[in-house]
Amino acid sequence: MHKQLLTLCISFLLFFVSVRNVNANIFINEVFPNPVEDEIQNEWIELYNNSNEEININGFKLIDAAEHELVISELYTDGVTVIHPMSWLVVQRKGHTTFALNNSGTETIYLKNNIDNTLIDTFSYTDSVEEKSWGRSPDGGGLLTSVLDPTKGTSNNKAVTPTEILQNSDIGSTGKAYYKINDVKDGSGNIITNVKISVDGNYIHHYAPETIEFCDGCDCSGYTNCCFGTHKIVLERSGYEAWSESINIKTGDNLEANPTLKMVYTPTPNPIFVTSDKPTPTKPSVLGKTDEEEFLKEDGDKVSIDKTISDINDKMTGQDINKEVDGNKIEDDHKTNENKYPVAALMLILGGISFFVAAAYPFMKNSKYVLKLLNKWEKR
Repeated sequence: MHKQLLTLCISFLLFFVSVRNVNANIFINEVFPNPVEDEIQNEWIELYNNSNEEININGFKLIDAAEHELVISELYTDGVTVIHPMSWLVVQRKGHTTFALNNSGTETIYLKNNIDNTLIDTFSYTDSVEEKSWGRSPDGGGLLTSVLDPTKGTSNNKAVTPTEILQNSDIGSTGKAYYKINDVKDGSGNIITNVKISVDGNYIHHYAPETIEFCDGCDCSGYTNCCFGTHKIVLERSGYEAWSESINIKTGDNLEANPTLKMVYTPTPNPIFVTSDKPTPTKPSVLGKTDEEEFLKEDGDKVSIDKTISDINDKMTGQDINKEVDGNKIEDDHKTNENKYPVAALMLILGGISFFVAAAYPFMKNSKYVLKLLNKWEKR
């Protein structure tokens, strides 16, 4: 019982940890706060799944700066709550009376999961332009811009250029720099997806294409120090050789990389045929033993049976011998007794005669007296 309970607890813990890891790849990717038509009906927020797995966001919460919640359901997502890998899903306000996106001042939106209310992502912007959206560029990246023409449910990369990003992010006044990683390609020019990005040996949980922001105090989404200075950027994808570049980035830099990955060639080993003069092992029997083992077993059984028969014969022979010996003994005893009987009788007779002689001796000693008595008897 304790073992089953422990297994259940471990399974739940692993599931919980895996869910949190997957949820960490969901981003508030684009926000549309100021539509021309009815805002209560037409405001929307786009979420982006930057992982290789489908994620169901049913029950997740969007929370505005006033702490009003919108619980995500099919009502607000046109009947679909599953975000496919590297894809987008739009959550529309659709008449929600409390949750709202501010058009002026600073607005911060929070995304929390439906299991333990863990914060997954935040998105902040200041003011808004009618019929324009705030969004990350590239998708799931850290750079925000206000110049986007709305790209509802599609990639933001099509809506903004590096020049527009620089103009609207005001690099000079904010003291920031950017390193843009374009689409990663192979030797034939084909785009490679799911390429992981590491900065100074730390995986920052983003995939190329991506734009990395550097500044005093920047931390690359919380995974490593992305301040000004020298850094090593590494791109990795299973089946390909790693790509790397060392950069020295300073305020105002706008660097760009067009990496190419080489496929790793793994030679196929030639088959090795081994011949042997040894006989092929016999096929195991039904009981999982070889014929040799079966033979030994049968031979052992035969020896055991022979031994048993031998023991029985020995016992029977012994009994016959004992009977024969006992019979001979009885016959000898009988003969001995027969021999003993005449001797005893003879001794008894001799003893009787001796007794008679001894008793008669006194009378025979005075034989004259005996004769007188006989004469008197005859006269009568």
